[in-house]
This record gives sequence, C-alpha cells and structure tokens, in this order.
Amino acid sequence: MKYRLHLLVETDAHEGLVWVDWQQRLYFTSKPSNDYTTPSAIRYFDFKDKSVHTIIERSNMANGMCLAADKNHLLVAEQGFNNNPGCISRINLNTFYREIIVDSFKGLPFNSPNKVAQANSHFFFTDPDYGYYQGFRPQSDLPTGLYSYDEQSSQLYCLGDEFIVPHGVALSKNQETLFLVDNCSITKEKPFYDPNHEQIIFTLQLSCESSTAQPETIIEIPPTGFIDGILMGENSQLIFTSLNKLMTCSTQGQNLQCLFEGSEDLNFVNIAMAEERLYATTDNAIHYLEI
Repeated sequence: MKYRLHLLVETDAHEGLVWVDWQQRLYFTSKPSNDYTTPSAIRYFDFKDKSVHTIIERSNMANGMCLAADKNHLLVAEQGFNNNPGCISRINLNTFYREIIVDSFKGLPFNSPNKVAQANSHFFFTDPDYGYYQGFRPQSDLPTGLYSYDEQSSQLYCLGDEFIVPHGVALSKNQETLFLVDNCSITKEKPFYDPNHEQIIFTLQLSCESSTAQPETIIEIPPTGFIDGILMGENSQLIFTSLNKLMTCSTQGQNLQCLFEGSEDLNFVNIAMAEERLYATTDNAIHYLEI
C-alpha cells in the first residue's frame, strides 16, 4: 500500500527530527550551506502556533538528534565545525542550556558524530568521516565507528570500527537489538557517492552492559538509493529513507516495500513517528504520511 504525502511546513529541515509530545513540538536541524561554511541550526515547528522557531542559529554542525530518556532533553550528534571537535551534547528543552557529554575516545577527537539513539541507561551513536570529506573538519586519527555510552558509569565503548560509513541507527522496541546502516556507497573521492554500490543494514544483539555487540547483515539494499534516516515503526517494522523513496521492511530484512515514491528531485533525509504520522525532511520542507 502506498500513501499520500502531505506538506507540514516549508523550512530548511535537514536532519534530527524529534517529536516532543509534552511540548507539541517537532525539533530538527537545518541544512548547512552548500559549501559548508555556514553550520546547521537547531529549530522546532510548534504545533500550537504553527510556526518555526530557532533555539541555536549557528550550531556545532548539529546533525542527528533524539529524545533523552528523561524526556526533558535532546541528545544531539554534533559533527564539529572547523577546529571545534564533534561531540554528543545534551540540550535542556525548557532552558535550551547545552552541555557536552562526550567529545573523544581514548583521548582522540571523533570524526563527525552523525546519528544518536537513546536506550534506557545508555545511548548509541555513529561516527563516520563526513566532516573531513565535506571539508568542515580535519581528519581524525580515529577510524569510523559505532559507540555506546553508559550514562550511569560515564563509560564510552566502541562497538565496532570495521564499518565503512556507519550512519543511521535505530533500536528495537525491547532495546535488545540495534539496527545500523552502513552507507558503503560513500567513497573517498568526489563526488563522494557511488550510486552503483549496495548499502547494508546490520543488526547488533546488545548485551546488558551495552559494551559488546556482534554485527550481522540482515539486508543489502540494491544500488538504487541512499539510506539516511531509519526508525522502528509502531508495528515493529523498519522504516527508512532512500533518496526519493520512503521504504519499509521486516526486522529480518524481509518484505521490502515502498511506502511512497516521489519525483526524482525529491530527497528524503530524516524521519520521525508521532501520533500515527510519519514525518520526513526534504531540506526545504517537512512532509508527512498518515499511516
């Protein structure tokens, strides 16, 4: 079944879609300038006054975001900008006060943290090297990786550095399985994207300590798109973006289906679920499907 796409608001929404129910707000990070000399902003669409508001105009190249376990903070994957290192930060949703949680591993700065996902007592984030290849961060001595941060012990663990371009992450409803997108189609040379290369979604079965996990391939996506946003749907199916398509499949990688396919000039970037709607950013607007 394919769905109809509706326009919510025209705005520069790029990444980081987060629905905050008690505020009736949809937070997002904006699209940076094409030459990456102007970093992204952090904004929200308020469903009460039907308008867009800005909380940080020039961020540290904020990208992916998620709602913290206490529901009162955002966790933000900041890619870093120029000489400012990337990090995972926490933003208070009442005061918008920002604090850095972690900005290095074994004394070395991250590449450019991209996506973050919250579990009960820890969170996961990916650290690809987009910042270096897009020209707004120096090259890191760390390999690209997937990390887990234990908020109770303040310990950071690397769950793997064998991925090519670790990107989107999503958690199962029981928080026992992590789904990871590896954008193997990203290359080291301009234009940095090989449309003829398959991409992979991995599953990682999580231990109770959140410090170990073994990746297993569940699905290889044919070279027809670029997977960016990924989430777990209400019926425990995976939903993800692929250029001008919104796709879904089972958690075993079966029953791959297209929920919506737009024109070729449409590019879905990030997605979020809220109140039976699937919201999606397209760099110039936020759209939604009634599902």
